[in-house]
Amino acid sequence: MEKIGDFVLGRVVKALPDRDSYLILVNGTQPFAVLPKQYADRPYRVKDTISAAVYRLGEMYPVLSQRCPHYIRRISESILRPVLADGEVRIRRVATGLRSPFVKIAVESEEGVDPVRLCVPYGQSYASYTRLLVSFVRYSTDLGRFIRNALAPAPVDRIRRIDVFREEQMARVLVPAECKGYFLGKGGMNVALASKLTSMAIELGTEP
Repeated sequence: MEKIGDFVLGRVVKALPDRDSYLILVNGTQPFAVLPKQYADRPYRVKDTISAAVYRLGEMYPVLSQRCPHYIRRISESILRPVLADGEVRIRRVATGLRSPFVKIAVESEEGVDPVRLCVPYGQSYASYTRLLVSFVRYSTDLGRFIRNALAPAPVDRIRRIDVFREEQMARVLVPAECKGYFLGKGGMNVALASKLTSMAIELGTEP
């Protein structure tokens, strides 16, 4: 465990109320790390085993997270190994939110192959590592198409127009007024994750 993004296994030693964190005894050379409760996807008790990724390097101990893109990518590399190993599927991007129960993973394949269809059968395996609900998104170098894909499970077939402004790193998506709530998602989480996944600030506009 030497750098940000490293995958770690460990055991909860004790809670740290003053830091609102757990002290983790890590398997390997680095003896201890901390897992802030806001970065944990469930409550833990002493002696519970955990897996996580290094989120940042703290002053005393590395800080772990089970909600960061690094962690989701690492477990995806394990879960999706059968389709990743032979190059059928490639993981391009991962988007998570601190308070979001969802995660979006952008995957791609060769032309004519649907990477989402190949990944979906492995979706239930994520429950062994995380309580986050995983959604696979088809990656595209066409930003308009990628944004459309990233906004699912909203009814993307109802999108009227997508205007992409590359220099400003933003896009305007025009949808029917009655559908806007679906595109926003609960608390705006769907459009927020889509923005993170595409690295574009997505603005939703409506028309009757």
